[in-house]
Amino acid sequence: MADSPTQKTRFKNPYGGFWTDLETGLDLLDGRKALGWIDDDEADLLAQWISQGYVIIPQAVPGAVVDSVNREIGRVLEAQPAVCRTSFWRDGVKHWEAAAREHMQEEEAKLLDLHMVSEAARQAIFSPPVHRFLTLVFERLPVAFQSLAFENGSQQPTHCDVAFVHVDSPREFIASWIALEDIRPGSGELHYYPGSHRLPDVTFADGNIWASGDLSDYSAKLDKAATAAGLRLQRFTPGKGDVLLWSSGLYHGGTRRTRPDLTRKSLVTHYCPQGRHPHPPVSPGRIHATRHQGFVCAESTPLMSV
Repeated sequence: MADSPTQKTRFKNPYGGFWTDLETGLDLLDGRKALGWIDDDEADLLAQWISQGYVIIPQAVPGAVVDSVNREIGRVLEAQPAVCRTSFWRDGVKHWEAAAREHMQEEEAKLLDLHMVSEAARQAIFSPPVHRFLTLVFERLPVAFQSLAFENGSQQPTHCDVAFVHVDSPREFIASWIALEDIRPGSGELHYYPGSHRLPDVTFADGNIWASGDLSDYSAKLDKAATAAGLRLQRFTPGKGDVLLWSSGLYHGGTRRTRPDLTRKSLVTHYCPQGRHPHPPVSPGRIHATRHQGFVCAESTPLMSV
């Protein structure tokens, strides 16, 4: 009888992921480089992605585009009638309301889905360096299905997007964080644990990896798990136009604001490959091709179509 195979190709996570999440990811990377599909710089970025779960692309969005996005945010916050929504916490209650400038000073305030009503936002989130990296990992065209614009640091405790951003294949999406200004220490800058995307997903009381039930100790569990794994927290203080991209499994959050006079203007976007589906389900009529070789759809319905 012939011997059985000695190796099986596996994903590091039971929910799968991209080719970069396979145990053979580095071998596949070497093959792509040998075939001339990627250059040396792209190979270095992908190697970091595989091992650390994030990459930083300096000046990925030109300053003029960033300026246009900031103007668009101002326009949307002043629009009457409102064309987008904001979400925020007040007195322990989560609110979703028609966008207004005063909401942006509330706790964890976000302007939702700017990309659905702003060509400047679409130009930023699909900037050529970002688009190129997404397609290298996805091997399909990207779909931007949610965006969040911030005026101030969120101060949101450590969390993992898998638990709160629902995609039918929960390890098949990526987030980007675009600095809309130079970010300074004390502004509530983004923090993250490099390598935490390799840690097991948290399972909640119902047995699911999507958040449910009592979340009071959720963030503390993540911080404890990362520390136990020997991971060290890093803070992101980028320049205007710099972009951080991270895996859906990366632990991240917002540091405490120690300088209330400082803003932390930024635009976050969640992307999945064409063919994957965010939840709640998005009707095909709300998925639109862009001029940037990608698609946009909205998880939280904007008040105005594209």
